[in-house]
Amino acid sequence: GWAGAEIVRSSDNTSFAALKSLTSQTVMGYLEGSGPLPAPTRGDVMDFTNTFVVRVNEGDTLSSVTRDELLNDETINAAWVNGELLQFQTATLIGTNTYRISNLLRGRRGSDVFFSAPLPLSTQEGFVLLRTGGMTFIPVPNSDIGRTRYWKAVTFGQRLTDVSSEEYAPLAVNMRPISPVNARADRDASDTVISWQRR
Repeated sequence: GWAGAEIVRSSDNTSFAALKSLTSQTVMGYLEGSGPLPAPTRGDVMDFTNTFVVRVNEGDTLSSVTRDELLNDETINAAWVNGELLQFQTATLIGTNTYRISNLLRGRRGSDVFFSAPLPLSTQEGFVLLRTGGMTFIPVPNSDIGRTRYWKAVTFGQRLTDVSSEEYAPLAVNMRPISPVNARADRDASDTVISWQRR
């Protein structure tokens, strides 16, 4: 019965400006488990060892894809978990609204920086399936980068005052270059030449 929502933003948590509207929703849920998902040794190979369990909202479903489909499309079965972007090949239904996620591609789109801490598996960690439906990109002015702003998603028919605001300071991570790899330093008698490969 959810008809959609309007996204609004404020700099003072009092006066809000409407930004965009959404009329569809994406798959969301929470991770379940008792231990952290170990960080992989590399983010560019398939992880066939580690798995995690996610409980999605009622009515939401997840599906499996072939290995070739996964490797040929960086948007397919992409999910946000604890700041990390990952992709999964297999979603196995193991209970009501509950799936075991396996065959992972970790640290997508430069989010391998989150490998320094193992991915916690707890009901406190959200799971969001990244897809066109139910999501939208909202640009912010450069002057807002690093500054706290107040956001609300107001369901159609709700009053603005009925919705609690969420504080968020955008860091503009999407504007930063992905960290380079294979850095090396070649030295001779007078100089050091540093080289690397871009990603």
